[in-house]
Amino acid sequence: MRLADFLAADRVIVPLESETMTAAASALLERLAAAGAVSGLDRLRERVEEERGEDIVAMGDRAFLLHYRTDAVPDLAVAIGTSPEPICRELGDGDRQCARILLLVVAPPRLATRYLQVVGA
Repeated sequence: MRLADFLAADRVIVPLESETMTAAASALLERLAAAGAVSGLDRLRERVEEERGEDIVAMGDRAFLLHYRTDAVPDLAVAIGTSPEPICRELGDGDRQCARILLLVVAPPRLATRYLQVVGA
C-alpha cells in the first residue's frame, strides 16, 4: 500500500499558505469538502479543533500527520499540503515542532483497519 494511492490532485494544496497548525488543518478540511469527501464539515471541523495530542504525529522535522476517525466522512480520505515556511506546533516548556508538509487522513470508524494501514504508510 502506498500513500499516493489515496491522493488525488484536487486534494493537494501547494503552496499551503497557513501560519498555524489550526489554519493549515482548516485549509485541508476545506479542500476535502470541496472534493466531496466530507459529509459533515462542521462536525469534522469541531473534531479537528479539539487538538488532541494523539491526533497529530510529527514525522521528524519534515511533516505533521493529522489523523481522525469520525462519522463526518463516508469513506477514507487524504489531503496534503506543503507550506513555503515551516508551520510550528507549541509543545509546552518552550519546546516546539515545525514542519512544512501537512498530511490529513480522515476515516469513519467502520474503516479502522484500512485507516491504520494508511496512517502506517
